[in-house]
Amino acid sequence: MTAPAWSSPWWGSASPQVLYATTVDHLPEFGTLRAMGAPRAFIYKVILSQAVISATLGGLPGLAVSLMIAKGSALSAAAILVPLQWILVLYVITLAMCILASVVSIRKAMSIDPAMVFQR
Repeated sequence: MTAPAWSSPWWGSASPQVLYATTVDHLPEFGTLRAMGAPRAFIYKVILSQAVISATLGGLPGLAVSLMIAKGSALSAAAILVPLQWILVLYVITLAMCILASVVSIRKAMSIDPAMVFQR
């Protein structure tokens, strides 16, 4: 049995959800940036940077657990193999999921009215 058969549903799957929730929690800050005249590219850069960091920090613990389980199974009758290609593929999938989630987050951050910051 190879690792992706059992690890891919968990490896980094929460990262996009956390990214979106973080963006929604910080909508007033993004509104403040927009009210101060921050370029759209700056907000894109902030959210995309969060996506890459989230994918990396979300994927590394999943990878570590997968490798530990695979190493522990080496002595059993059904050893789990973790090929390097699959590790890279799973990281790319996790990164893609986070970037797609960041697109949704960017649209949410760009749709807020900068004046809403001053209505409190």
